[in-house]
Amino acid sequence: MKIAAAFATLRSRDDADMSTAKSPSAHAAPTNARRPPFDSVTICLHWATVLLVLAMFASAWLHSHTQDDVLRPVLLQIHRSLGMTIWIASSGLPGADERQAAALSGQHDEGASRRCVLE
Repeated sequence: MKIAAAFATLRSRDDADMSTAKSPSAHAAPTNARRPPFDSVTICLHWATVLLVLAMFASAWLHSHTQDDVLRPVLLQIHRSLGMTIWIASSGLPGADERQAAALSGQHDEGASRRCVLE
């Protein structure tokens, strides 16, 4: 019993010391801070890209497993077209990644975004 009481006393002292200790980054960001949710356009583009990638895999798999000589070039063309579509769509607008990162970090400058798009 005395050992348990001694450990409880030590633990309460450590907890008190930890609660009063100030670390240099303690006030930098709250631990329960949540990032802002993505907008519906971003979510739709994400899932459209997922579907295109799945369709690419399906067309490649069907191309490799089909015996139909008429269907093989069609599947290959579908596969290539989907690949080009994903490549073009994922390239996005120049500077879009920087604007998205700034918006998520809370340092977004709407005027700079408009100037970039208008230039």
